Amino acid sequence: MKDKVLRGWPSVLSAVLVSLSLHPVAWWPLVFVAVAPWLWSLISADPRGAFRSGWTFGFCFWLAQMNWVREFVFRWTESPVLSAVPWVVCGFLGAWYFAGLGWLVQRLWTQGRWWAIPLAWAGLEVGRSYIPYLAFPWSLLASPLAAAPELIQSARIGTVYFVSAWAALANVWLAMAFRARTTGVHRKRLWAGGLAFAAVGIGSYVAYGMQANPQGERVRIAVGQPGTDLAFGDPATEDSRVAQAIPPLYAKARAENARMLVLPEGLVNGGAGLPPITAFLVQEEPPVLFGGTRGVSPAYQTAYKYDGEWDFADKTRLVIFGEFVPGRDVLPFLKNFNLPTGDLHPGKETKALRVAGLTVGPLICFEGLFHNLGYRQRANGAQMLAVMSIDDWYMGTSAPAQLREGTIWRAVETGLPTVRSASLGSTLAVNGRGDVLAELPLGQRDALIVDMLIGPPLPRAWVAEAMPWFLLAWLFVCSLGRANPRSSGRAS
Repeated sequence: MKDKVLRGWPSVLSAVLVSLSLHPVAWWPLVFVAVAPWLWSLISADPRGAFRSGWTFGFCFWLAQMNWVREFVFRWTESPVLSAVPWVVCGFLGAWYFAGLGWLVQRLWTQGRWWAIPLAWAGLEVGRSYIPYLAFPWSLLASPLAAAPELIQSARIGTVYFVSAWAALANVWLAMAFRARTTGVHRKRLWAGGLAFAAVGIGSYVAYGMQANPQGERVRIAVGQPGTDLAFGDPATEDSRVAQAIPPLYAKARAENARMLVLPEGLVNGGAGLPPITAFLVQEEPPVLFGGTRGVSPAYQTAYKYDGEWDFADKTRLVIFGEFVPGRDVLPFLKNFNLPTGDLHPGKETKALRVAGLTVGPLICFEGLFHNLGYRQRANGAQMLAVMSIDDWYMGTSAPAQLREGTIWRAVETGLPTVRSASLGSTLAVNGRGDVLAELPLGQRDALIVDMLIGPPLPRAWVAEAMPWFLLAWLFVCSLGRANPRSSGRAS
């Protein structure tokens, strides 16, 4: 029993280090060393031990990263016991992803295919980000590197998942280097891994510098933050609070000659036609983009624009158990799981909107976490992305910070300037290489005024769009390989 406990320490240590690299601590350089202890331990593990080790890593990792769920549920129930249930369930279910990864990494070490491990890691992240119904691209290994845009420009050709593979490569290299001290791993492997890591990092730094002077039209954008709680505020006063909060944002945008005002989601409740029913007066100037719900049955989460003409785009990615409950017709007990907005329906297409002479790609809240939606908007001819969100449900937890990072990643991946508007924050503007141009303090009622370089529509990014599916296919191929003990990490 004591030996099993001692053998489990690398997985626990790595889970702690990864959690420290992510929010709320956010020591981002740790991503390059955090999982090395766990990967090193898998070199000498057997398949069962690797599976158990991966499950331990995953359980500890998800408990740390989903703690905001416990805090969120506690606000509703005020019960420590009830709030702990979904938190522990998240840890239990999420652990199986990494159990499978642990088993696979052990096989790859055994086969001598160390170079495949970073790609397998990224493939797992793609899989858990796009699995039907449970898709949740949360706490990716590369996520905290949003704080260092000069290091993540490879996302332009490979998305955030390729950057995760790059970070995982550093950890694989460290695991091999440590193993070499006791077994003499062939130095060619260390040289190859080190050169590959350095090449991607240097290439990113060079690409970042080459984008220092982008071409485009300088456009003044106003990004509004109403500063009123749209989640836990008194529902009886919500319309009056919104009606009071929005006019000052209009006034500042107009006084600063902004070409467009972007507001958060949650400002419209119901109304099947155009114009929507709003608690605030939609003014003629400047043109505006904001979010809310549309329709009754079915109902949609929607982005609205008005620049003399109304148009809308429906949200296509919904939050499971937050915006819809799957299986109501099959599982009777789910019929009593009532949502504040009722079950919403996903939109049929990802649609860009033409606002004030610009083509804008709206991403509504949760959609800002999905790389493919950013690329679809780029393919739609979007010249700018606009994320509209309500983070009020999770204020005081680590969740808003990770949602904020998604805005930076979408900007770097697509090369498009991006703004984010939220009711209490985070509200910010990011250029196409991931630099935060300006940001409002959380909770403050204000309009962020920023001059952004808006270029013509960009060509479709075929390679970047295909990269996640290549990584997912690679994960599948690796799982089919046959172990070869004679080329194992132990033998080498």
